[in-house]
Amino acid sequence: MRVGKYFLGLAACLYAAAADAERVPMKLWYDEPAKVWMTSALPVGNGGIGAMFFGGVAKERLQFNDKTLWAGSTTRRGAYQNMGDLFFEFDTPETCTNYRRELSLDDAIGRVSYTIDGVDYLREYFASNPDSVIVVRLTTPGHKGKLNFSLRMQDGRQGMTRVDGHTMTIKGTLDLLSYEAQARLQADGGMVETKSDRLEVKGADAVTVVLTGATNFDLASPTYTHGDADEIHRRVSARMDKAARKSYKKLKAAHLADYQPLFARVELDLDAEQPDYTTDVLVREHKDNAYLDMLYFQYGRYLMLGSSRGGQLPSNLQGLWNNVNNPAWECDY
Repeated sequence: MRVGKYFLGLAACLYAAAADAERVPMKLWYDEPAKVWMTSALPVGNGGIGAMFFGGVAKERLQFNDKTLWAGSTTRRGAYQNMGDLFFEFDTPETCTNYRRELSLDDAIGRVSYTIDGVDYLREYFASNPDSVIVVRLTTPGHKGKLNFSLRMQDGRQGMTRVDGHTMTIKGTLDLLSYEAQARLQADGGMVETKSDRLEVKGADAVTVVLTGATNFDLASPTYTHGDADEIHRRVSARMDKAARKSYKKLKAAHLADYQPLFARVELDLDAEQPDYTTDVLVREHKDNAYLDMLYFQYGRYLMLGSSRGGQLPSNLQGLWNNVNNPAWECDY
């Protein structure tokens, strides 16, 4: 009986592996950086926090948000807000070759890659639900000591950014809610210098940036809040410390183990292959391509998974991705 169960289990594993091998990759990809937040930046999200990455070569922007960051109060109508941005400024020219910016729906990981002066640069972006953080990984595969850039954090309401060691913090209070976000930089090799408003990386082999944020919103509370600014700081700091103790490999593995089983539950097979032209060309010039139908269907599922998990706030008009403080229709439900 045990032998039978063993072979049944083995057959199931082999079938699952074969199905994964046959699954057509679901990817949005482009051969240039994003220019407009709404129409070309790419989203990552874990159900509570999310970000949009643009993929610039000399300057990268990562705009981020927390789904509970709302202005207004129990007596005054408010709107969904923008939590802030991370800006990466690289010591490289803007011109490059082999540029590719993509979002894999199969593993919920964004990637930007390009080549400058014979050096390949790679960035990876994902929002982890198990660790409640957004992660950015920068590497130069096959080369060491080539990462030189500064990292700056900006509050969505023009508040002050505090830099302490390798951690940057923004915090503030709206009509009812208080909020805090932290970004921590960890470099493999090289040097990290702390400035008054930024961190500067020189000669690193690889860099991991971990980002997280929270508010004191509480759906179960009659006042919709729980705790003060000090409590938020303790919660965000504890989350950051726990995630920062993990290697990038472990953070990524936990993210994939959480996300992939959810996304892989549904497949739409229209007998189409991934085309060799970019997604903007696919949408603009090949609307009858069946791969576009598959991609559109799965992208909707991806956005739902990225903006709504568990029993907290549902997705709003922007999911959880919003980059302004006066959004249309308050970015309501």
